[in-house]
Amino acid sequence: MDSPRALEPIRLAPDILPAIEADLACTPDLERCGLISGPGRVGQTIHPIPNCAADPKRAFSMAPEELIAAFARIEAAGETLTAIYHSHPNGRASPSASDVAQAHYREAGYLIGVWTSGALQMRGFRWAAANAAEGFVEVEVAIEA
Repeated sequence: MDSPRALEPIRLAPDILPAIEADLACTPDLERCGLISGPGRVGQTIHPIPNCAADPKRAFSMAPEELIAAFARIEAAGETLTAIYHSHPNGRASPSASDVAQAHYREAGYLIGVWTSGALQMRGFRWAAANAAEGFVEVEVAIEA
């Protein structure tokens, strides 16, 4: 059965995509990652998390201490996790096999960015389950006023 939020757009405040782009631009040749939180279902705050993967050119793994600290900040602010973002510097803006295997926060949206001709392409996904098949489904990334 699909999650009730499965096809819901990922809603973001107007300054969130530029903030993510600035974070991803710091090291465009490495996968960067982070969380997005906000009150209700609109992402208003980004929490960049260091990538501690063994090969950050091909994978991301959020540094555990910083991930725990980000969740503590989210809770202290009375916010909820709205989305997870990361980049694919050598791939497409779609979930990889490891993204699917590591999709632990299935109620959150997932944003994946790639650099194409110097511009960031960002696509949104949500986890959906239909019968025995589970996986990501592309959804709209909506900018809320």
